[in-house]
Amino acid sequence: MTSSKYRHGQYFTTVSPFKGEAWDLWNSQRPETVVLEPFAGSGNLFEFVDTDWMGYDLEPQHPEVQQRNTLESFPTGYSVCITNPPYLAKNAASRKKMNISIKYEDMYLDALEKCLDNCEWVAAIIPATFYRSGMFAERLMAWDKIDYQLFEDTDAPVGVAYFGPDTYSTRIFVNGTEVEAALPDRVVKLTFNTADGSYVMCGIDSTAGDSIEVRAEGTWFDRSKYLKHTSRNYVLFSSPSPINIEKTNSNIQAWRDTTRDFYLTPFKSMQKTGKYRKRISFDEIERLVVLA
Repeated sequence: MTSSKYRHGQYFTTVSPFKGEAWDLWNSQRPETVVLEPFAGSGNLFEFVDTDWMGYDLEPQHPEVQQRNTLESFPTGYSVCITNPPYLAKNAASRKKMNISIKYEDMYLDALEKCLDNCEWVAAIIPATFYRSGMFAERLMAWDKIDYQLFEDTDAPVGVAYFGPDTYSTRIFVNGTEVEAALPDRVVKLTFNTADGSYVMCGIDSTAGDSIEVRAEGTWFDRSKYLKHTSRNYVLFSSPSPINIEKTNSNIQAWRDTTRDFYLTPFKSMQKTGKYRKRISFDEIERLVVLA
């Protein structure tokens, strides 16, 4: 039988993500007042921030958390909210025939909207896919991408979204450290998954370390292996002009170092170093390739 925790999309944090420059930026501006945690669960977040808390949850697992269905009856009168909302994809709830009404594609977005509608200052631990969605972007002061496993019971990649009461130009961070917004202009239009390709994009890191790179045709080249439209790990492609492989791979690594992999999509498994494996997009390869 599926546990209540997983039915309701609850994953409890055991490591604090509230640290570094991203946290300092937001925390230094929010008012000193009682902080709301509307999805408090076992009260893990209470240990991470030294402040006065008020916690609620559908199924409290902490003596100071009050029972309340906050998605249906959200607490009012709070200006600051720090939370780890429940994650539950709408299609998963439908597939499991769960009697739950979800407005957006995932329950965490419903929860986040409730927080933003009722609180001026919100810090929320949410899935890493949020930033590229563009949702609630006007009030997003900072996005901190977490590049290590935050939950004991899932390796799903997450970040911390920091919202304020005004309109902001969002600043971006990785593990609390601000990074440069550097997405290069496209260099050349490549053709992917083509039978006449003479290059392969290795698009996903291995568990051993960073392995995203471009390779040229050679003795190792097995066209039948790489010509698969569903594959994003190894992808056969062609270029209208020859590619400088060495400079391209150096360019890829330099960009990764500068941005600390901010733009790359976390792959749901870890490297031996403790950071997430990453996946690069076709668009990003087109922006990073160096012609001969």
